[in-house]
Amino acid sequence: DYDGTVLKTESVGEGNDAVPPTPEPTRAGYTFTGWDTDYTNVISDLTVTAEYNPIGYTVRFVDYDDSLIVEKIVEYGLSATPPSDPIRTGYVFEGWDTDYTNVTSDLIVKAEYSVGVVGYEARNVQTWSTGWWIFTTYYTRAEIYIFLGDGTEYNHGYETESSSWDYPTIDRTINGTAIADSTGEEVNYSVNIYVEP
Repeated sequence: DYDGTVLKTESVGEGNDAVPPTPEPTRAGYTFTGWDTDYTNVISDLTVTAEYNPIGYTVRFVDYDDSLIVEKIVEYGLSATPPSDPIRTGYVFEGWDTDYTNVTSDLIVKAEYSVGVVGYEARNVQTWSTGWWIFTTYYTRAEIYIFLGDGTEYNHGYETESSSWDYPTIDRTINGTAIADSTGEEVNYSVNIYVEP
């Protein structure tokens, strides 16, 4: 066999043909293709070795919505090469849901994300119970994670300028209270995080 294992030994009269072993040898992840030496009309001692071709497996990398990112053909026991990290607005790419090393079968590997922002600045929209205004504020990455983490209340005074923005939203609302104006009235508001690349 490919690893030197003796599959069969046979004595053959000069000029006769050897009979190969049956059933044909098998090797995990490979297809048997034949023998490396002609064993017909034998006129000397021979060593005949089995030959194989590796089986190619299909590894499909897909996005969160099952859309195909890339498809790879990988030989048995080898590892697929993943594509560049996919981008999904308002989310952080966390990795792939399936191990694509030591491939031994066809695979579908799906991108995984968590809600959040990395490498972005953000603007917020605040809606007050006494009316509504749109305020614009820049936040640090750490502050964004506070917003998107455990949902704790976030108190914020209003010192920013009014404006409106059309950016995709992250599906998270933070509720809290703040002092609306110089009268000291406490009002309720909600904060929606908007992402700006």
